[in-house]
Amino acid sequence: MATKISSLSNACARAGFPREALSSNNFEDQFAVSYQVTSTDVRATLASAAEHLAPGGLFVFDVWYSQAVYAKKPEVRIKRLAGNGLDILRIAEPDVYPNENRVDVRYTLFVGQVGAKVCQTFTEMNSMRHFSLPELDTFAEYAEFEWVDVEEFISGAIPNESTWGVYLIWRRIKIIKLNMRLVS
Repeated sequence: MATKISSLSNACARAGFPREALSSNNFEDQFAVSYQVTSTDVRATLASAAEHLAPGGLFVFDVWYSQAVYAKKPEVRIKRLAGNGLDILRIAEPDVYPNENRVDVRYTLFVGQVGAKVCQTFTEMNSMRHFSLPELDTFAEYAEFEWVDVEEFISGAIPNESTWGVYLIWRRIKIIKLNMRLVS
């Protein structure tokens, strides 16, 4: 992905969240689009990105791909890590809201010293929106972006029902709006 972006422009990737204050410089930025779970929030995020890009600037972001979410179905996942004297057990439990294109994932972490009988428990909830390509096309048009590329995250393959994460590259365009009056 970075090679592709570099070949398109001298892009500078910067992680950030759309509700944070951004500098007035024109730069390529990366936003957490999937964390915007309502259409209103998605439009506001994309408008903010467009506002901070000059025409021709690139907007690079990743999202969950709806076709894979529906085909593969989110499931409970358990991950165990050990190192630096710690034992960590993470449980991810999804709740799917298909009419909202949203998955809420409740994370529970159990963290303890190796060999200890006591551990600390932490919980966190992440709401993630997933998108279809036609839906993204509508959002791109709304925010005055054109598509440059969309691929499976990491592999670069064409998105399909097995592609959970896709990244997109959009280019900021300038729409010239004309005031036209009909004369009879």
